Amino acid sequence: MRSSHANTLWGKFLDLGFLGLIRVLFQQLIGPSYSGSIYLKVADSISRTRIPERLIKLCPVATNQAWSRRAAAMDTLAMQVLDESFTALEIGTWFGEGSTQIWGKYLKPGARLFLCDSWTKYASEIDVKKTPTYSSMDKLHHIAINSVLKKVYELEEASGGEVIVLRGKSARVMPALKPETFDFIYIDGSHYYRDVLQDIEWAKMLIKDGGCLCGDDLETDPTSEIEAIAREHLDHDFITARMSDGREVSFHPGVALAVAQQIGTVNREHGFWWVWRQGNSWVCRRPLEDEQSRSCPPVVAMQPECGSDG
Repeated sequence: MRSSHANTLWGKFLDLGFLGLIRVLFQQLIGPSYSGSIYLKVADSISRTRIPERLIKLCPVATNQAWSRRAAAMDTLAMQVLDESFTALEIGTWFGEGSTQIWGKYLKPGARLFLCDSWTKYASEIDVKKTPTYSSMDKLHHIAINSVLKKVYELEEASGGEVIVLRGKSARVMPALKPETFDFIYIDGSHYYRDVLQDIEWAKMLIKDGGCLCGDDLETDPTSEIEAIAREHLDHDFITARMSDGREVSFHPGVALAVAQQIGTVNREHGFWWVWRQGNSWVCRRPLEDEQSRSCPPVVAMQPECGSDG
């Protein structure tokens, strides 16, 4: 009898597979009317877990790249410019653990936050060969987008606002959006020169008059020497260069060059930069109270608009 019973279970396993056999056993134990709802509850519970994100914490990859000093500046600006009915666009969301949470904190009924990210490989061959971290980051897009989707539900439930996820390369997504729609645009997608240049070009078309345009990873003021070095490293995300005076400066060459060409001087604090649109000019105010905050001259002329090949 024991051998016959084992053969029966083995036969069912071969016919149904592991999950099918589990389903049959559940039905025999608790009845078919209850087993379906249990499967749904178990599946839903598993989908809500943070197990993948917690495993990533054990790796040398930062899923939250809004460093504390920079996050403080971002939060101060957000508190001042994100009113109850704002419409905001974030370019580059990653895991949704950094800047997304800062803007999301100010969501209210009637406010909308658009999140745009390709969630796909982006690093150049030069960077992948030079630094293993880039290769690791390029393997995390599936976990990253699932992390964001969980956070979208949490933000909407907590705030009553609306979060819209736009998956795709910004050069293709931004042209599909209505001009002068956004009160606030934050750029932190790909840091390669051509990508940042296109992001700023389109952001200038999408921002409302009086709106705030800001971004991340501008570590140094633009100078002729910085721009010259940046032009030599357009395929690099981040570099450390020795200046003519002997100093070593670490910065994102694509961000530095694109911001300098498209806007000029901007407010900058701990890598976070911001300006406001006033008609056809960029106005640099100083809303942050930190004495180390850097502000630019009163008015900077906007560069001529140009389109994207996206």
